[in-house]
Amino acid sequence: MRFTLALIVLLTTFAYAQGSSAKNKQFVSEVLAAARSYMEAKDFDQAVATLTSAVAAQAQASVNPSESTPLLAKLAEVYGLTKDWSDQEKTFEQLGAIWGNTAGPDSPIVAHYVLAQAIAYERAGDFASADAMEQKAIPVLNQLYGQNSWAVKFALQKSSRLQSKLGNEEKSKEMTREAAPIMRGVDPGRSVTAPRLLSKVEPTYAEQARKARYEGTVVLRVVVSPEGTVEEPSIVMPLGLGLDEKAIEAVKKWRFEPGTKDGKPVAVVANVEVNFHLL
Repeated sequence: MRFTLALIVLLTTFAYAQGSSAKNKQFVSEVLAAARSYMEAKDFDQAVATLTSAVAAQAQASVNPSESTPLLAKLAEVYGLTKDWSDQEKTFEQLGAIWGNTAGPDSPIVAHYVLAQAIAYERAGDFASADAMEQKAIPVLNQLYGQNSWAVKFALQKSSRLQSKLGNEEKSKEMTREAAPIMRGVDPGRSVTAPRLLSKVEPTYAEQARKARYEGTVVLRVVVSPEGTVEEPSIVMPLGLGLDEKAIEAVKKWRFEPGTKDGKPVAVVANVEVNFHLL
């Protein structure tokens, strides 16, 4: 069932007239359901209008900004589907600011949105701004995971690529040298077959993320052993709110057909994605 903007306004007025947090949660649920319905019908303009109207109504009613994050996150998703990278970047920036006040500026969720901004900028062709976001994320990732972590090194790799696109070859080489420990990691090469996933365990949801209606994807770097088990799972791109830990917990139970070289099983490094979506 679709909801018109008029109905959303009525719901908004009712929710805020009641002054009830429970009513606001119901309102958010109804708006998200309406947005999903429009998205499924590929009516993205109406999805954007629905979400932006709801966010504006919350702001007008002085609702705590953190209660708008599920709507803003869905709005960013719609902008991604329509390749509206500029508005997506602005929405990610808004989300990062809200979560910075809520979870702290050096939290994984803020790092997630800074990295998401970098991707949006790069897709829009604004390589300088994309690199600025990568550089902003690196100190936070360093503090969270350590200087030699996969997360930091992959951010350096991205920065190196962006600097090259900007024509700054010396700076690009410098970034490449800083990322060297990662870039010299296990490389299967052409003679090595990649591991094949045999079975996976779906992750459980962190309660904090569930309450925030927070969704997304955690990217992990893992070593698939010659026995097909997962070893050394490390964060590449965090999500935050407890979902990174849930992703690692689940991936440790995954099983693979191991990669082989010259017909023999070998350890292979690979990236895996763990998706978190609420119904």
